Amino acid sequence: MGTDGAAWAKRGVDVFPSAVHRLDLYHLYKHLRTAFGVEKAAYEEMCAALERGDWTEVEAVLRRAERVRRGSARERVRALRQYLRANWEGIRRDGAAESLGAMEGQVFHQFARRMKRHGGWWSEVGAHRLARVLAARTSGKSLSVVMGLEKQERAASRAFMKASWAPAPAKAHEAAMKTAQLPALYGPHASRVWVKYVLRALTRGPRL
Repeated sequence: MGTDGAAWAKRGVDVFPSAVHRLDLYHLYKHLRTAFGVEKAAYEEMCAALERGDWTEVEAVLRRAERVRRGSARERVRALRQYLRANWEGIRRDGAAESLGAMEGQVFHQFARRMKRHGGWWSEVGAHRLARVLAARTSGKSLSVVMGLEKQERAASRAFMKASWAPAPAKAHEAAMKTAQLPALYGPHASRVWVKYVLRALTRGPRL
């Protein structure tokens, strides 16, 4: 599984059996260039250490680079250390899997063209539904099966929402009841973190 080092993407190894993480080399070299700039010697020394897969050697190169730098240049080296440490399992060569190349190309050609037009985007719900349609088409299943599953999920979601909202007293919590009908709770941003975990909690108010 190739990623750019994002924490959410690396969690995919817990979803797919026997998957291993490999850091996208484009992003690895991008971070190296950001840290070392035009200093070719330090850049090549780091690349050689990474190729050998020895963290002790990598750390030594970083310490030497940090000692001769000041200010923002030193901070860039420290940021590189954090990035390498966080993605070390996806960088070192252990024979389990090779790199998948640049993930931008994979996303652009294999996902963006299949899922949407370039420059467009899908909501979380829409992307989920389209993925189901593509999976059904590939496996030879009827689209009616996909639509049936969607109806079941929507019915279960409505039942859950209805059961989770306790009715508030008419007078004591009249303001809270009006607030609970905020369109943002059910609009296109309903899956956003600030709606799910902040706004929704505020509308419920204290349980008395």
